[in-house]
Amino acid sequence: MSDEKQGIISQCHANLEETLGKVISSDAVALYYKYANEFVNSFLRKTTIQDYGIYGVALSGHVQKQLVIPGVSYGYLIFFYHVIQKELDDLEPFQTKYYTILEKIETHIKEIMSIGVKVEILNRSKSSLRIKWKEFEYHIAIAWTFSKRQYCSFHYTEENVHVYQFSPKQLQDAANNLTEEAKTHRIFIENAGKQWKRFFKKNTEASLSLLRVYHMREELIGRNARLAVVYLKLWQRAQMKDRQHLSTNSLEVICTYLSKTRESNAFVPTQEIIKNFFKLMQINKDNKPKIIKSPYLISKLDGIECNSDNILEKKFRWKHLSAACRKSLKISKTTAFEHPLVSLISSELERFDLDSAANSTTCRTPSKENGQQFDFDSAANNTIRRMPSEENGQQFDFDSTANDTTRRTPSKENGQQFDFDSA
Repeated sequence: MSDEKQGIISQCHANLEETLGKVISSDAVALYYKYANEFVNSFLRKTTIQDYGIYGVALSGHVQKQLVIPGVSYGYLIFFYHVIQKELDDLEPFQTKYYTILEKIETHIKEIMSIGVKVEILNRSKSSLRIKWKEFEYHIAIAWTFSKRQYCSFHYTEENVHVYQFSPKQLQDAANNLTEEAKTHRIFIENAGKQWKRFFKKNTEASLSLLRVYHMREELIGRNARLAVVYLKLWQRAQMKDRQHLSTNSLEVICTYLSKTRESNAFVPTQEIIKNFFKLMQINKDNKPKIIKSPYLISKLDGIECNSDNILEKKFRWKHLSAACRKSLKISKTTAFEHPLVSLISSELERFDLDSAANSTTCRTPSKENGQQFDFDSAANNTIRRMPSEENGQQFDFDSTANDTTRRTPSKENGQQFDFDSA
């Protein structure tokens, strides 16, 4: 490749990454924390939390990852209550208590709505509430823990301040703690009857949510993988609207995977990750379960690679994943990106139009004017490794559409694996 062409490519990469960097709003992050603390304080003033064992709260998800996109992201607010293991011997009353706590939060919201407080319940499921509070969207969940997490306690940092941005040291300490607690969650899921497994899994996802934050850190996966997630979230928002689409968890896993698929540790540009995401989604295979190899699934004990943890697997059907993405890959002169930020980012993506024969890690992207679909050659997928077979032990399963997807990742210190939430 000529120096001139390489220079153009480098400039395109830089332009896209600069644009994506501007999308992430640090101001919105600060407001999410501020308003979440106000909501928690309003709840504590009107509720005797001791009656339910609620001892703390955390703001996880997009906000804690510092990947907030205005108008797209939400705050994942999780209330924690402590249980002792023998309480799980009788599951029906235990489950009733779980749902009662969520109902108590919903009742509080309805009460403050009745006195004119500006809050709206957007959706209610069995395990979560989606609300708009002070014009910011929050998803509220509850989770039990087997130990009281001091770093999630009410008023932990100061009076009336309950949720906060974790420092790297605090996040590391939390990850160490949660990695240990994950073992207990795993035992209960393995031993639960079929009718109770989903109940336990949903709790585990919320309870261990901060582990996903820990493993989405820039110093671990790189800035480019995080920016690729930002782009694809905007892209899905504009192209798929209310249709079935990939969960944030799946986007994060795929982008991390694509950022690690080069044989060397060479720099993988954001734009290349995005293009190879589209390319991967165009692989139209049979409807057998597929797996993607996670970069963090290798556990080494005495120098021997092994698969030490198979808990919380959820296979997906490739046909479903491919169909969901193909709906959003149609970009024609009559289908423009509606989100202004997506339009701006898309224009940068379309400038990067290289000959795939000269650079097998990229692929052509037709312009909007010609009415064609994104045309990615799935045969030339040198950067998309073949799906590993189930025999090799290095597996990662994820659900393409649901939010109850989980992922197993070794801890920083000892290579152990654990399970954590999609949020």
